[in-house]
Amino acid sequence: MIGDQKCNVIFHGAEKQDYTSNRSKAELRKSYSIPANGRIALALGYATATKGWDVIEKMEIPDGWTIVINASKNEYSHEDFPMSDSKKNLINLHRDFLSEKQLCELFSCADAVILPYKVSSGSGIMFDALSYGLPFIATRLGFFVEFASHGLGIAVDRNPKEFSNAMMYLDKNYDKYVDKINEFSMKLNWEQIAKEHAGLYYKVVKRKKEQAVIV
Repeated sequence: MIGDQKCNVIFHGAEKQDYTSNRSKAELRKSYSIPANGRIALALGYATATKGWDVIEKMEIPDGWTIVINASKNEYSHEDFPMSDSKKNLINLHRDFLSEKQLCELFSCADAVILPYKVSSGSGIMFDALSYGLPFIATRLGFFVEFASHGLGIAVDRNPKEFSNAMMYLDKNYDKYVDKINEFSMKLNWEQIAKEHAGLYYKVVKRKKEQAVIV
């Protein structure tokens, strides 16, 4: 509620795409030279510290996890952050911008996304991940805290140790997060979102007409 006015929340839509040709997770991982065993956390975005590459660079990645990153060329600033290719349990794909098909394949063979952002007003990567049933580990920023409160991921302080601990916690409680995401994903369905928008516009128009009659 805002004063005596109701606040309608309509989420950003996100739906899983089908570009995998029914290939298994193991087959998809093999095509990207990703380990067949263990959990995969994706980190996607511009190669900047703002997106969290500095945190990932300093993390002690827990056993059983591999972080797979793909850093697009940064066209907006000079904040490029080169990532090491020798860090244990870290794979840099070096593929620059990804096609919809490539994104689908990577989300389909992953287990989570990691988002150590410095700032965020939103995250398309998080929404896409949720549509594929993937929980997130993110910085404790307002946007991520809101979705973490629904049990869809974990929001922590922005430092390497906190992110490492969150990965271990997620590993132990993984099924719980996936169940919450599967339940929540209906709210991200584009058809449902279209209906909610239409319903909201109908209410606004109806209220305006009622106010006009009263006047």
